[in-house]
Amino acid sequence: MEKESHIDSSNNNDITLSKAWCREQTDRLISWELLCRYLKGDQMVPMKSLNLCDKIGVSKTYVTTLLKSVREKLNPENDAE
Repeated sequence: MEKESHIDSSNNNDITLSKAWCREQTDRLISWELLCRYLKGDQMVPMKSLNLCDKIGVSKTYVTTLLKSVREKLNPENDAE
């Protein structure tokens, strides 16, 4: 039995379905979300990382992994944690 997908992949030329394209555009997509929140006046309202990940099309662990990577780069002597 074939698993049903919620993504319409009938258009093979749709670049937004490419995982490589999404990885390359992640910073731009995050910036867009932050700009939209600022323009709406929501910049001080907390946003769940799961919601951000969903909006920019990345794994739900993306924010946690990113923060861990930044922490390791800023404090290389604490890599053993």
